[in-house]
Amino acid sequence: MPSSYDGDSTTTNTTVHQVLEGLQNSQGNKEIPFSLLYDKKGSELYEEKTKLEEYYPFLAEDHMLELYVDEIAAQIPLHSVIVELGCGTAPKTAKILSAIQACHGRCRYVGIDVSGPFLEEAYKNLMQNVDGLQHEDMDMVQADYMEGLKIVREHYPHENVCILWLGSRVGNLSASAAVQFFRDAVAAVGTHCQILLCAGKWLRQECLRAAYYDKVGVTGLFMKNGMHNALALLGHEVATKDEESWVYEVDINKHLHQFEMYLKFPADLQLPNTEFTSGERVLVEVSRKFTVGDFNHLANESGFVIDMAWHNQTWGMQMLIPFKEAYVRCWHATDAFFRNLPDWSMKPIDVRHPFCFYYGHLPAFAELKLLPNEVPTKLIGTTTKKKLSAAALKSSIYSSGNNMVPISKGNAMMGGNVAAEFHMVQISNRNVMMGGNVADNSFMWDNECPQFTTHVSEKFLVSSEPVSVRDFLTFVKEGGYQKEEFWQPLDFKFFKDQGHKHPATWSKVMESIMCILWIQLIIGPKLQISLLLSVCQSQKHFVTLWAAAS
Repeated sequence: MPSSYDGDSTTTNTTVHQVLEGLQNSQGNKEIPFSLLYDKKGSELYEEKTKLEEYYPFLAEDHMLELYVDEIAAQIPLHSVIVELGCGTAPKTAKILSAIQACHGRCRYVGIDVSGPFLEEAYKNLMQNVDGLQHEDMDMVQADYMEGLKIVREHYPHENVCILWLGSRVGNLSASAAVQFFRDAVAAVGTHCQILLCAGKWLRQECLRAAYYDKVGVTGLFMKNGMHNALALLGHEVATKDEESWVYEVDINKHLHQFEMYLKFPADLQLPNTEFTSGERVLVEVSRKFTVGDFNHLANESGFVIDMAWHNQTWGMQMLIPFKEAYVRCWHATDAFFRNLPDWSMKPIDVRHPFCFYYGHLPAFAELKLLPNEVPTKLIGTTTKKKLSAAALKSSIYSSGNNMVPISKGNAMMGGNVAAEFHMVQISNRNVMMGGNVADNSFMWDNECPQFTTHVSEKFLVSSEPVSVRDFLTFVKEGGYQKEEFWQPLDFKFFKDQGHKHPATWSKVMESIMCILWIQLIIGPKLQISLLLSVCQSQKHFVTLWAAAS
């Protein structure tokens, strides 16, 4: 399909190969690369198309930018380099740059486009329409996307690169090709980047069809120009009357959420390396539309998280951040948060002790956010009711401040690099009170009440202090998962059968993070921050939630 993506195609030979590959396709429709649409004439036709009343995408995106441009600017860190892919004449870009200029006092911009004349016009437009924009902060790069991004990174080796991809251009790529495109973009500039992705949403068919089958016929001319370029590359000179005879047709693919634009040949055409028969169609371009689920899937498969999103019925804009960059930013966000935390013994949520509760839950939340397609663990299915009762009892002891195991406010764990003193407390087999009392008027989750009495059927030992990340990592490294004496028979058999040598939720990503935690815990001063780093769940919403609860 022309929706395929094959990296850079900067040479004529590579493009000729792509044209022949598409036209010699024996498994489906013949096709040409959609990149052939955007020569000088094609770019002019596209500009004309955006001004048509029925072509809603241009106005829809412009309206969304008008509404949310200040919020978008606030999501771009200070000193970032703004890079626009396929900037054309930059008709909407001035809004974004003006907002960044107002937010940060300075804006550095790089426009990437294959058209030199359009880059010149974009430069003039932006200098005229963005107050305070300086000549030295403007660069125009005539290149294709990936080549341009590599040039940007060479010029700005350390800065955060914020890539603007406006105009729903991602819709020209198939689902797999779009994933590869974003991966290649990260390969070109590194993970210290973010992408503002804008694209149209899946709508009623009549609205979509009008946008791509305009009454004036500009879209048809746009497609014919692309086919003209493809045949010219193969050495065939297209007569005007032949080009006019091609029939422009549009199909709606409901399964793939896309419009497919074809040209039909009314007569046979024989070329040295390919041929067209009368009535045969060639796929020139696809325009894929997105649901919210489609956006989420694309981000996850590409190695990004959606940090923020702005949507209405027709258009979606989302700020994508690579997984690694999301972790780094969350680290800095937690640094900033914890610097202002006056007392480490405080409970962010009243009935949850900060260390006992968050040790296990937050890494699990992070894993589920960053690796949503991996099953965390099957261990819960083998856990006995007796063990669940014991675990619940332990949780209640720590979280509710039960006097059986007091949590000292002077706990050395909370102060830094001195290990906490602890001893083992025996919980006997007897009746215990569980849950919270609604009459206390304190915060509690809906599954923590009403209060009830349960029976501990088997006595056990529990530490007087929470097990630290360092302690548990040491346990894992010393082969704790291979020592049968530490586990109940059913659990140990499960570990052995599954080959688990560490918690099932530790992927390679999580293991590397645990190493970071280990280093930080030895160093000491950032014990509390490193604990939260293991949860940096790609979006900063959790840190914000905790801060609000505090």
